[in-house]
Amino acid sequence: MPIPQPSWGARGQNFFRTIPVTKGVLILMAASFLLDIVSNGTLTAFLAYIPFQFPNGLTGLFTYPLVSGGIISLLISGYMMYMFGGSLERSWGRRLYFIFLTSATATAALLWTVGTSIFSLPPQSAQLAGPWLLVSAVIVAWAWLNPEETILVWFVLPLKAKWVGWLTIVILYFVFPRPRGIMYFPLGFFALGGVAVAYAYARYKRDWEWILRPEYRAKPNRRVLRHPSSTFTGALTRPWREWQRRRRIAHLQRTLRLEEEDTGQAKG
Repeated sequence: MPIPQPSWGARGQNFFRTIPVTKGVLILMAASFLLDIVSNGTLTAFLAYIPFQFPNGLTGLFTYPLVSGGIISLLISGYMMYMFGGSLERSWGRRLYFIFLTSATATAALLWTVGTSIFSLPPQSAQLAGPWLLVSAVIVAWAWLNPEETILVWFVLPLKAKWVGWLTIVILYFVFPRPRGIMYFPLGFFALGGVAVAYAYARYKRDWEWILRPEYRAKPNRRVLRHPSSTFTGALTRPWREWQRRRRIAHLQRTLRLEEEDTGQAKG
């Protein structure tokens, strides 16, 4: 007797249940796009991040990625969030993934504020409104976690994920910093705050994921062995551990040399 297969609607529903945070972001992006059309741009002014202004300087830290900027931008950014963000959420869990999204969003905005302050740009020229800083962070995090995966860029060009990540960083550095319609290439460095958070999460997430996910917490009869350098604290203490290792090796060599000398004197 053939096994009944779930319908496409049931498959889609089950798939979305595994990525509730990504689904919520997509719904909010679509809703903000529609409401912005109805409100004639008023919602964009409310969601955008404007440094040193209230309330946009506070609420905008987390809401500026919800501004779509147009139907084409909404479709492309939504597809990327669905594909790359959904993969990260299934891998990390919804809590860790949600904290990653919020921290990447806020860090990108704060670092951008530092850069625009250095270049003395007025707050209105330095405002953030669009999903691309967050989408870039999501793409880079996925690329660093899956460097050898091959994807089709624009459904045509096969490219390994690690090169997609570097290409995203280059585009973000050279294309994004355009306040007043003028390119400020040195300002591109300050657009990489979300990318820095993506690297920290992809490289050192083991240091805090046990706090956020119960299945990673220590159990009495379970020990997970891993290389010390695979954690953030391990990377910081690596010079000290290398020095200790060299001391032990030198001590062992001295001990062996003294034993050989004692053996030779005894035979003599």
